[in-house]
Amino acid sequence: VFYFPPSEYVLGGWDPGVYTASGVSIAKHGGINFQNPLLAGLDAGERSLFSARRYGLQEFYPAWRIPAAGGGNVLSPQFFHMYPVLLSLTSAIGGVWGCLCTNPAIALLCMIALYGLCRSLSGSGVAFMAPMLFLVCPVQIWLARFQNSEMLGQLCFLAGFGMLFLAVRLAANLSDKTAGGRVAAAYVVSALFFGVSMLTRAELVPASILILAMGIISLGWGPPPGPVRKGRAAWAVCMAVLLVHAYVYQSTVASLYTPLGPLWKWGAAAIVAAVCAAAIMRTFREFVERVWGLIGMPVRLAAAAGLVIALLYVVFVRVQHKSLGLERFTYHDIAILLSWPVKQLA
Repeated sequence: VFYFPPSEYVLGGWDPGVYTASGVSIAKHGGINFQNPLLAGLDAGERSLFSARRYGLQEFYPAWRIPAAGGGNVLSPQFFHMYPVLLSLTSAIGGVWGCLCTNPAIALLCMIALYGLCRSLSGSGVAFMAPMLFLVCPVQIWLARFQNSEMLGQLCFLAGFGMLFLAVRLAANLSDKTAGGRVAAAYVVSALFFGVSMLTRAELVPASILILAMGIISLGWGPPPGPVRKGRAAWAVCMAVLLVHAYVYQSTVASLYTPLGPLWKWGAAAIVAAVCAAAIMRTFREFVERVWGLIGMPVRLAAAAGLVIALLYVVFVRVQHKSLGLERFTYHDIAILLSWPVKQLA
């Protein structure tokens, strides 16, 4: 009722049109970037007549960029491409309507993943209420019925954290001889979900770097040698490998969208700092445990309060960037505006 039917707005260079066109193109050409024979016969001057310049780059179609401004006939679609790759599969099965129904289906999977995550952290009451609140959120409904990659990124993160907490729960039952293998498998699957998210949206790359840094620190604080530590180490290694893969992908296939050059340097520095912190914590473990016993609870309370204050600031105070044309609106105002489709549905 809330997520179907999906929006049919897929024209122009806005996100729905670009994602849908990219998915259909991948299904048609068998690859993300493809060659356009018309470009091969045009010089630089003639090419400017057939393309527009946006964000300092030439676009032959809206959001379809020309990697080589002075030559070549390759077109590269905007955005990260995991979501268009998924759309290529659904378009091959159900055409354009299959593309449109992809996000509502992903949104339903997000509800299931959120329930599983909350169920592993608390009782069934909270696990039931959290998806219900998520379900009726106006922004969630808008994104579920709108062609964008937020839903896939959300699913990957919810599933990644869900498998991470599943591994922690399985680690508490190591009396079973097969528990060690299941713990390692849950950690690896969690890393794979985070790895997929890094190919879905650019902002999920720094988020995954932060998660990896915290995971490395947990190895220094973590359990004694055994299956649990091996599982965490396997998770960290998989995350590091997938992070390198994301760097190669962003530097080659998606090089014309959201350059992350400075971010990679800061990310590498964060990981090195995490390794050093883990080594220090393991070397001086008894001292660190005594200090944490004294300040652990105040630090947790301060972190929780900071998150609540940051959320309130983002929702009710922070204004949007002028480039979006929404400089007078907060996220709360936008949520009210996005509730219009919900009112129409009701």
